[in-house]
Amino acid sequence: MLRGAGYIVLLIAALGCNGLSTSEEGAPLDAAPEAVVPSGGTSSSSGGAAGAPIAGAGGITSDAGSDSAPETSVSDSGCNPSFLAMDSGQSASIVASGQQEPSAVVFNPELKHVYFVEAATASSPGSVKRAALDGTNLDVVTLASGLSNPRSVRTNGIDVFFSNDWDESGGGSPGVYKVSPNGGTPPVLVGGDAFGAGYMDFAFGNLYSEAYKTDEPGAIAARVRVTAAKSASPLATCYPYRSPAVGGRIAGIWSDGTEVYAIDTAADAIMRSPTTPCSGATGSVFAAKMGHARAIAGHGSSIYWVTADAVHRLDRNNPGGTPTALLCGQSDLTNIDVNDKDLMAVTNAGDGSVLLGNGDGAFSAIATGQNQPIGLRVLPVGLVLWTNRAGGEVMRFPG
Repeated sequence: MLRGAGYIVLLIAALGCNGLSTSEEGAPLDAAPEAVVPSGGTSSSSGGAAGAPIAGAGGITSDAGSDSAPETSVSDSGCNPSFLAMDSGQSASIVASGQQEPSAVVFNPELKHVYFVEAATASSPGSVKRAALDGTNLDVVTLASGLSNPRSVRTNGIDVFFSNDWDESGGGSPGVYKVSPNGGTPPVLVGGDAFGAGYMDFAFGNLYSEAYKTDEPGAIAARVRVTAAKSASPLATCYPYRSPAVGGRIAGIWSDGTEVYAIDTAADAIMRSPTTPCSGATGSVFAAKMGHARAIAGHGSSIYWVTADAVHRLDRNNPGGTPTALLCGQSDLTNIDVNDKDLMAVTNAGDGSVLLGNGDGAFSAIATGQNQPIGLRVLPVGLVLWTNRAGGEVMRFPG
């Protein structure tokens, strides 16, 4: 069901920390979009960065894990959210339908195009596509096809960038690639290496993306790579953050161009590192025992992230402090994004809802009954885009 404030679900009013939460030991319906579900448990369906499966990964790790990060408590003072006022006449609409497990999504305001990733399946490789924002479904164009495991997509308004991961056998053509927004040309490797690539973020002309290899020979600790989007030569060895241990993944990345924040499953924490110099530093713990976080975003002095059942906030000036739970009692949160006006959206694959909120903890449902909402972007103008992976749809709100 698609709805505006006139149809706000009563569930939101009743949310509390003893609500609909599931155990962090349980198996999620799907992994975070453009992110990674840490190992531990069994996956009930495909998951992983940009909504595609991670070989050997499964449910959510418990908080009993890593010795590398001390315990962090979470304040539940924000777990009784207020309503976010919206125009009751607004509703969501379909941008594109009939797509193959669409996951990551992004928008180019100059060209009025939406770009999205189709996940690879057992019977069909993945692809990167574009569609017109108006939902006519007549302008769906394939920009890149035959991809082993596409994960994430971003644009600088000129080119389209996507990450491609290892396939289930450890092969494929991993890395960060560039392709024309109009298609017709082969993708070009720009990431400076051929390591596996999952989540990406774009900040101040640079792409921040995961780089990793967990299998021998040549296994490396997961790290954040930086690629200059407008540079003719990729920054081949620029890694501002490197995990302190081999075997984990970078499940989410956010950067303001000065610092980079990374969800590190091996460190079981959200880690922080300066973007320069690109020395491969192991960084410092920002929020401990949060290696099971699924997606991360930031605005102003606040960093936000989602775990399976809650939305968390922590001030950037208070590393190691007590995060505030803005929203909890959720069944399977998969993504979060925040625009420059502190308007945020979260997707819940467990109950099929998409929620719009702000940094003060006011939330309203803008859509319910969605079929595994995964990919998510909130634009500066307040437009919200998401993908319904199982439903094969790319959506927008308002419609």
